[in-house]
Amino acid sequence: MTTSLHSGNRAERRRAETLRSQGLDPEKIPPLHRETPPVVGDPVFSARETRRYVGNWSDATLWRRLQEDFPEPDIRVGRRRFWRLSTLERWISSKRAVL
Repeated sequence: MTTSLHSGNRAERRRAETLRSQGLDPEKIPPLHRETPPVVGDPVFSARETRRYVGNWSDATLWRRLQEDFPEPDIRVGRRRFWRLSTLERWISSKRAVL
């Protein structure tokens, strides 16, 4: 990992600067982030990810579509809503069949 003042994002640059100020070599310290494990099974999308997936909808458009024909969330955690990819794909294919 090459860490200069112009590479990486702001958090990585600040971390490298902090490590240097403590007399440590940022090159010898492992990075904080880890590889994201591969998704196994049916991925789950948050409301924001769902809006992007179906066509970059706004919050209002998602709300309106939920009142009409968009599927209810598969999972609710408090006020947060999540849809499975298979649910979204099924809804999209049903819309294509109508066209």
